[in-house]
Amino acid sequence: MAGSMENYAGTGVFIIVERLYNRDAPNWHGVGASMVQIHKMVYQLYHKQDVYLEGQKIEPDSATVWQRLKILFGVDLVQKNAADNSTCFSLDYAGSRFVTTPFSGIDSKKSRLF
Repeated sequence: MAGSMENYAGTGVFIIVERLYNRDAPNWHGVGASMVQIHKMVYQLYHKQDVYLEGQKIEPDSATVWQRLKILFGVDLVQKNAADNSTCFSLDYAGSRFVTTPFSGIDSKKSRLF
């Protein structure tokens, strides 16, 4: 059915992709700062769900006005894995952070005073 809404529930199975990129930082003849961008993307595996209202399977895009009112006022919806066992991966998070070292070649763990 074209244009129909589908429900999915997360499984807790993740794929994490991290990419490291060297970025230009100010330096003078090789002495200076270094900067790295860490780009992370997290995908989660989802199971397709069937939705039941009072024991009857409903489709979210074809629910009647009465069913929508019941849902609005708190009638419990039950979700179960769909009979076709279809799954998909979906992007849950994508972001970057930058890590900068003021002087390249200096290890901060070795430069402790105590």
